[in-house]
Amino acid sequence: MSNQSSLPPIQTFPESRLLDNIANFLSFSDSIVSIARGYGLEGYIDGTITRPAANEAPQHLAAGTTPGQPVIGTPTANNSLSPSFDEWEIRNARIAAIIYFNVKDPRGIGLNPNQTASEMWSRIL
Repeated sequence: MSNQSSLPPIQTFPESRLLDNIANFLSFSDSIVSIARGYGLEGYIDGTITRPAANEAPQHLAAGTTPGQPVIGTPTANNSLSPSFDEWEIRNARIAAIIYFNVKDPRGIGLNPNQTASEMWSRIL
């Protein structure tokens, strides 16, 4: 089941393990990938789980949902290749925050908290 409690906490590393320079990139990278893989969120880093369209109303209307009523769908697994827009947003934000908060000077290397996890990861690599 995919709910907020199945996502990792916003984990922050000790100061000595924050990404600071190329010297500690491998240990930083291994830690981030391990966290992401452990929670089924690796696809948000490598870009294989892509952001779905925000407007799903036509699909819901075709399924018989009345406009204006909340649509309750079946939650998908964290590693689903077809999450809902809301699932994608919160899962991506979680792993992006873990990346961002574990870089010593994120703005200094061009990271922005509004970037996707995949955009951040590409920037770091």
